[in-house]
Amino acid sequence: MELSEYLPFWSKLTPQQQEQVRDVAQLHTVKKGTRIHDSSEECLGLVILHTGQLRAYILSEDGREITLSRLFEYDVSLLSASCVMPDMQFNVMIEVEKDSEFWSIPACLFKNLADESLAVSNYSRSLLSSNFSELM
Repeated sequence: MELSEYLPFWSKLTPQQQEQVRDVAQLHTVKKGTRIHDSSEECLGLVILHTGQLRAYILSEDGREITLSRLFEYDVSLLSASCVMPDMQFNVMIEVEKDSEFWSIPACLFKNLADESLAVSNYSRSLLSSNFSELM
């Protein structure tokens, strides 16, 4: 499956924007048990899960892991792009629960696309809303 098939706003991007995404999106293959994101480290960006399963979680004050959400095949998450969400007040970690393959689109590119494209901006708001509604 092509990356474009995961992104409902793809047809609304200009050809130049589509080329930018294709050029910088990275396909990662990772093994179960690997932590792929920690908000205190470099920003991973938008995560688009092709195969496998990921888990986003935080640590409670007493060190217990609290699962925020699970990503399954074809899911997209912005929780790994916390660097573009300055109001986020907690450290999100993402680990691989099953051997996985996923794309990442750098947060700075996704933010630029959202600034330039109403379709991407609306998708971003919708995605954040659905990600955070799972937390409540």
